[in-house]
Amino acid sequence: MPGVNGANGNHEHPFGVRTAGDACSGGVGPGLPTPPATNGHAFGVKSAEQNADAQAGRVSHPHQSEPHRESRQPVIVLKLGGSVLTGEAAIASAVEEVRGWVSRGYGVVAVVSAFEGETDRLLSLARSFGREAWATAALVATGEHTSAAALALALDAGGVSAATLDAAGIGLRTSAEALDASPRDLDVEALRTALSASRVVVVPGFVGRDERLRTTLLGRGGSDLTALFIAGRLRARCRLVKDVPGLFERDPKVDEAARLYSRVSWDGALALDGGIVQQKGVRFAKEIGLEFEVGALGEEFATRVGGEVCEFAREGVRASGLQAVREECAA
Repeated sequence: MPGVNGANGNHEHPFGVRTAGDACSGGVGPGLPTPPATNGHAFGVKSAEQNADAQAGRVSHPHQSEPHRESRQPVIVLKLGGSVLTGEAAIASAVEEVRGWVSRGYGVVAVVSAFEGETDRLLSLARSFGREAWATAALVATGEHTSAAALALALDAGGVSAATLDAAGIGLRTSAEALDASPRDLDVEALRTALSASRVVVVPGFVGRDERLRTTLLGRGGSDLTALFIAGRLRARCRLVKDVPGLFERDPKVDEAARLYSRVSWDGALALDGGIVQQKGVRFAKEIGLEFEVGALGEEFATRVGGEVCEFAREGVRASGLQAVREECAA
């Protein structure tokens, strides 16, 4: 299991350089102020709808409500990472997670990482042949494609209808960096059409296409960014499903007195060292004003990330979370 708030908050390069974040205020109370949500920012987030609005002289906030769409089913974007998809046997737990949200009336976009350890294996394989970045991206992306197909097959076998769409299928366009790209655009209507036909759409995380249709990767931990980007464009709820109950102020494996956040500001999440949530993804969420959740499989509780306030969970919730961490470490 990676460190609960371990060291993998990479930004300048996808596989090695971590960045420092701002500190969250201690205790219960306000955190640091956050900037207003922006459009046309560093991630270039502008949908086809917004482009059409601009051409017609209409201006809208990227998360502004749309009355004519209120009748649509609620949608949640679930990110299922490698720490959860530990192998083929773990697929059954992922199926139950998705089934639970469908039973509550949600349409589900399941964004999946490669099986645990597969990205490292594929990187090593790529390097045994050469160092060309675009070919490396194409090879490493097969890990996410494999796990996405496996989950879709398991969902179907379990009686949950699911469609599978890759980056091309959802029009996930990125910048032209092979190994550390940033998302730029998404075919929102393609996703909505798929959700209307099937309550679940499985999407490989971490992977995009640039304007020349070359395969790109979104940096280490980039499936978090995929899920957050899709949620922002769909105006959907987003939960990053991890192998921990939420975000702790410090690594509870080292300090059992570490408190579990029930709510943490974007700046507070950035002050953690990035082993649970990709910091590039948190920065994106902060830029567009997107709140999201971090929680464990099958659990109602999750840490809410966003806004300006940091609050800690009740002691009983924290104790339960610590026990889950101990069991994971012992496994």
